[in-house]
Amino acid sequence: MRARLHQRDRIADGVGEHRERTARRNRRRRLHHRTPELARPRQGGRYVRDAEEHDARPDPIQRFQQEGHRHMAPEVSRQRRRRDPAQRRAEIIAAAESIIADQGVGALTHRAVAQHAGLSPGSATYYFETIDDVLLAALQNSVDRFDDGMTQWATTFRNADHATLLAGLVDSVMVCFGPDRNQMMVAYELTAAAMRNPALRPLAQRSIEISVARLSEVTDPDTAAALTATITGQVLNGLAAETPPTRTEVETILARVLGPAPKS
Repeated sequence: MRARLHQRDRIADGVGEHRERTARRNRRRRLHHRTPELARPRQGGRYVRDAEEHDARPDPIQRFQQEGHRHMAPEVSRQRRRRDPAQRRAEIIAAAESIIADQGVGALTHRAVAQHAGLSPGSATYYFETIDDVLLAALQNSVDRFDDGMTQWATTFRNADHATLLAGLVDSVMVCFGPDRNQMMVAYELTAAAMRNPALRPLAQRSIEISVARLSEVTDPDTAAALTATITGQVLNGLAAETPPTRTEVETILARVLGPAPKS
């Protein structure tokens, strides 16, 4: 009987020691799995946290900057996504001009503009409540661009001789059938729209005034007005024709309007 009790106690002790060893091993595994860089084996096979190593860990923000993490912080991401209102307006106007150049004023809608600009229709209506507002902004942009171009042109030819001035006038017409064709299509489409839209008329008139004023810097006011009317007609007819006029044809007409070279 005593032998059986002694054997049972030995078995119980063995099971207890086995469970204790297993528990210690599992604790070491969990600690190593969670924070391997903070665990260090010591005497007896135990793992303990090293406070010095923990304090040496890099700051999370510093680690983010060093590693170049591809996921932005939410507030940074929102700032990147938020566009400047002036930029958004410029994108809408550019989209409107592109549509006008390709399809005309009649194709201009908030949905078409938004789709072309890669925006939602609500974004287009937020910045421009009506299509007339879009047309007005597009015409204003066109007039400003024309004003800048004419100012540079007048500065270049202000002191030019007769032959150079005539060549400059011809160049200003011929470029409308080439690199500047889309811009001139927009300008003339919007000017034509002013015949039915009173809100556009002041800007359309402003375009004529700019031309006369800048040409008056290189010739007399009457000739400047005549050149403005002639060039407007030449460009309009050339854009509408299947084949634009040749340089010689443009030069012949402008030479008549400009008149002969002054006698020295």
